[in-house]
Amino acid sequence: MHLNRIDYLLERYYLQQLTEAEWPELQHLLLQDDPETLEQAFIRLMHKYDSDQETSVTLEDAQIERILAIDKVSGTEIMVDRTMQRKSALFQLRLRIVAAVACILIVCGIYWYQSQSAKPSFQQTFTADFQPGHDGGMLSMPNGKIIQLDNSSNKRLLSVSAGVSLQYDSTQAVYSLSQPGALTQNIYHTIETPNGRRYHLTLSDGTQIWLNAGSRLRFPIAFDGSLREVFLTGEAYFEVSKNPHRPFLVNIHNSDTKIEVLGTHFNVSSYPEDHGFITTLLEGKVRIFSRQAELILRPGDRAISHADGSIQLKNMAINNIDADWKDNYFSFSDDNIETVMLELARWYDIRVEYEGPKSTATFSGKIGKKLSFAQVMEIIGGTDIKYSLDTAATNRKVVIKTNY
Repeated sequence: MHLNRIDYLLERYYLQQLTEAEWPELQHLLLQDDPETLEQAFIRLMHKYDSDQETSVTLEDAQIERILAIDKVSGTEIMVDRTMQRKSALFQLRLRIVAAVACILIVCGIYWYQSQSAKPSFQQTFTADFQPGHDGGMLSMPNGKIIQLDNSSNKRLLSVSAGVSLQYDSTQAVYSLSQPGALTQNIYHTIETPNGRRYHLTLSDGTQIWLNAGSRLRFPIAFDGSLREVFLTGEAYFEVSKNPHRPFLVNIHNSDTKIEVLGTHFNVSSYPEDHGFITTLLEGKVRIFSRQAELILRPGDRAISHADGSIQLKNMAINNIDADWKDNYFSFSDDNIETVMLELARWYDIRVEYEGPKSTATFSGKIGKKLSFAQVMEIIGGTDIKYSLDTAATNRKVVIKTNY
């Protein structure tokens, strides 16, 4: 039954007949099935339309070449099993077509859907482009010293206080205790990831934190007392080291709401433009509390904390979409163009302006963050939106134009 279903959904996609409800189902199967199963399904589809040229749907050569060109540019994003390329020459032409179809879903976006189905007309008026962000950031110390983490291609070891050392490079920083209890007072460091940067940090207690673009974390180099406490602006993913005697507390900038955990995996988005923050729990249990409300989150729960202190709870059924950025993906779920572009603006370090009425389309899908801006926009295409770029170093601007 399962094999029949993947065959059915792939054929529906090939014939451009997938319904809105079938898109996420196909996405789920593509993510869950092993490469051998998917390869055999592609081959069965290939055989079927090779033997019946009357019903074969022709994909324009230019479109196929465009998709395969994206494939070549972004080899690290490819999830299609490479053994597909070693099939006999008899099927090479049809295999290229099937691979092109697979690329749309797997190579560039895994899956992508717009609520308004239209012929692709997303156009860029200039040939310029923006390259994706990368690891890096700035580390600030209480003595005023600032370390530009982007420039640290090799691992460096630094003694930051008695009994505390720091090993860092451009991708991650690790704090270590050589003499537990040696500190007589809390010493705080701050790591900031401006737009176009992200960073991985390991605190002295073993807690791991990933900082998204446009974020800042203030933290003690060693925890003293009965509480582990950090201060966040922006977005971070936490894997908190378990310690039942020392709760871990996340303070959100410009909010009286706090997140308390003992040991768990969760994501927090608290950008100023959010006017509040969103906490998504993937594993364990956390307590969110403010003067107005208190909630216990369980795996799959998403809590939306508003500026007035109220908290709205929604269950995501263990959907990791809010934390996909940590694994280098953009993920959207029925998001409008403003939400999509806000996420892209942080990663590509650009400003976004709009001309004309705002698009009413919504976007759902998953796209690799190693692609250039133009490649991502090519995948998002399918609505009547055009854009232009100003790549001057002083501007770095995208103008979104709509035709509604």
